Amino acid sequence: MKTNSLERGGSFESLYAILVGLFSQLKDEREANASYALADLLKMGFAMFSLKSPSLLNFVGRTQAEDHNLRSIYKIGAFASENGLRKGLDRVDPVGLRTGFHRLWQRIW
Repeated sequence: MKTNSLERGGSFESLYAILVGLFSQLKDEREANASYALADLLKMGFAMFSLKSPSLLNFVGRTQAEDHNLRSIYKIGAFASENGLRKGLDRVDPVGLRTGFHRLWQRIW
């Protein structure tokens, strides 16, 4: 019999901690003087996906209150522009992300 994810320690905070740990371990292939931490760009990408933003432009066009909520829920340090987010995420090797998402899926399932 399957247990629900909360019974298995699958609260948002515990699951998100797995992702943040993964994000901080990924090798940053960008130039050394990148304006935003790779982990922050990945957190923004995850937030955009999990909040089901209809577009990148829509996600970047947030209000101050929405920024505050994203900082407190997703622990994003600095917000990139639409172009900065796109360029930063385009350089991420998806292989490293797959490993982390596999661990996350095992935790949920």
